[in-house]
Amino acid sequence: MVEGTIKNVADFGVFVDVGGEIDGLVHVSDLSWNMRVKNPGELFKKGDRVQAKVLKIDPENQKFSLGIKQLGEDPWAGIEKRFRKGDLVTGKVTRVADFGAFVEIADGVEGLVHVSEISREKIESPASVVKPGDEVGAVVLGVDRVNKKVSLSMRGYADELERKNMESYLGKQADTPPENVGSLGEALLAKLRPNNGEQGG
Repeated sequence: MVEGTIKNVADFGVFVDVGGEIDGLVHVSDLSWNMRVKNPGELFKKGDRVQAKVLKIDPENQKFSLGIKQLGEDPWAGIEKRFRKGDLVTGKVTRVADFGAFVEIADGVEGLVHVSEISREKIESPASVVKPGDEVGAVVLGVDRVNKKVSLSMRGYADELERKNMESYLGKQADTPPENVGSLGEALLAKLRPNNGEQGG
């Protein structure tokens, strides 16, 4: 752990003066877990005091790598236990591209809904169906911890929700005492049978 003052802000990261004429570089990819930082100047400015974690020291090339996001917990840690294939999730659309839409399903965790998984109907552009800020439901198709990817399907959400509701309903029916099931069946059959009394009159 080190503390220092931001000496310079560049497109690729920020330089931190940690004393002793040593500047450490926090690469743009190590600034935040939750934000996709395009411009470090949006988060930091020259003169800011920051804390960082030492990631790598390379004396030969005079490089000192630091990380700010490493001070917090990686939101992808244990992702396989939090989200499994078939799980129903809800989240907010963060970005829309030609190939699909990104949905934040947890703080710092985005999943991709491929264009083919957005709607049952064929669509030309994801932007014609969803936009950033929309709250959507999706079913998890797969989780890749190593590459930090979660595949989602919006079109399968309704089907999966209906299936889970049906399973829940059938599960409750299975808990019904046998005598109740029998009486229910008899009542149903009685409604379906012709009225023998009227025919005999």
